[in-house]
Amino acid sequence: MVPCPWFPEIADYAKSHPAADFGLHLTLTSERVYYRWGPVAPRDKVPSLVDANGYLHHDWLPETRIDPNDVETELRAQIAAPAPWASSPLISILTRTVFSKPTRISSQSFFASLTK
Repeated sequence: MVPCPWFPEIADYAKSHPAADFGLHLTLTSERVYYRWGPVAPRDKVPSLVDANGYLHHDWLPETRIDPNDVETELRAQIAAPAPWASSPLISILTRTVFSKPTRISSQSFFASLTK
């Protein structure tokens, strides 16, 4: 997961082992209690994705209001971040989190926009 603190280490390993099967797991939550991470995009560019401490939310509660533009900004930042290490990463995403919550993001239109 790109936002996690140890991402640069595994990305460097992946670069030096090109035959290994690695991919990106995009995430918009930080569900651990003591091991937390913030967004890759600047926090002021994705304010609806962060909690009062500046970390990604533990989970999106029914009352959590996420701005779809913040989602796109953060996911684009996560996709762009590994550019120095990989050229064409396999991408997975927590679709339940992104597409079943009150953001009302259409998965087809969202992924189409990411390929532009």
